Amino acid sequence: MARTKARNAFRSWRSQLPPADERRIPEQKLSILNPPARLSFEDNYEETLAFILAIRARSSDKKERLGRYGYKSSFSRINLDQIKDIDPAVGLVLAGEMDRSFTKRQGVTLRSNDDQWHENVRELFLTSGLFELLRIAPKGSFIRPPAGPVRRMLKYRRGSAPDGQQADQLRVELEELCGLEFGPRVPVNNALCEAMTNVHHHAYPPGRIWYPMQPKGDWWATGAWSPDSGTMHMMIYDQGVGIPATLPRSSHWTSAIPLLDRLDPEKTDAGLIEAALELRRTSTDIGGRGRGLYEMAEWIDKTQKGFLRIMSGAGVVTFRPGNKVVRRTLSAPFCGTLVEWEVQHGA
Repeated sequence: MARTKARNAFRSWRSQLPPADERRIPEQKLSILNPPARLSFEDNYEETLAFILAIRARSSDKKERLGRYGYKSSFSRINLDQIKDIDPAVGLVLAGEMDRSFTKRQGVTLRSNDDQWHENVRELFLTSGLFELLRIAPKGSFIRPPAGPVRRMLKYRRGSAPDGQQADQLRVELEELCGLEFGPRVPVNNALCEAMTNVHHHAYPPGRIWYPMQPKGDWWATGAWSPDSGTMHMMIYDQGVGIPATLPRSSHWTSAIPLLDRLDPEKTDAGLIEAALELRRTSTDIGGRGRGLYEMAEWIDKTQKGFLRIMSGAGVVTFRPGNKVVRRTLSAPFCGTLVEWEVQHGA
């Protein structure tokens, strides 16, 4: 019963989005998934999320499942050669989803025709370590240089617990890649550790029934450098239930209610995210790394460069210099929680 409810909720979620571009070939027991040419949460949110959920739909905890045409097993091909550009944040989410789907290698086969991919996509897979993460050997021997603005990526990494050493290593690697300081060492490390801690304690509630596949409880993180614009990026993603779902169940909910009444009386998901961060600033029983995200927002405000963005549930909250907070409601809930920092040093 619980799994049926979870399955229906997943199908209802996907119905809020445009259908993914999928083609089935019954005689070959094959399903082909075509992504949109532009994968971006900013410019093409609905089609991008529909594609990601279509990948998630191909994962399963079951050893055998009957497909639409009655097969005991079916195979999916993801035509990555259709993609022309991927934003760094989408690349991280895509890494998490494909990592989750390919862990058991059930029902999904990736044909790595990377010699036919767009040069920007292949460059992202190579520099971010996606080939290694998914244990896929690159097929193409000829490497075309990427087109358009240069973007350098750190290798994706995953974890399941707070890890101060990994947080510090991510910051150090990004600063070595850029030759610039991302931000003050302690607030940056605290912010990353706070995000990791939130994943460990709240993102994956025990006893929850997931569909179509039980997540492992991981987070994924990376950094990126865009030298043409002088922009540094750092981001961390998890596939959990999201901040708007966890805050009402937390011990801080009583304190959050008056904040919500002031910030967002309608109590939207974006308002819940903002209230969660505001609690970090006002609560006296939260200290150290628990204030990391707030400290980063405060530092961005002081330096007047960059932003902190949190996407979770059906809400997005962006903190910009000048204490400017922008809330946005998404047309369909996001597939977890994504925290992004961007620091602009100028070209």
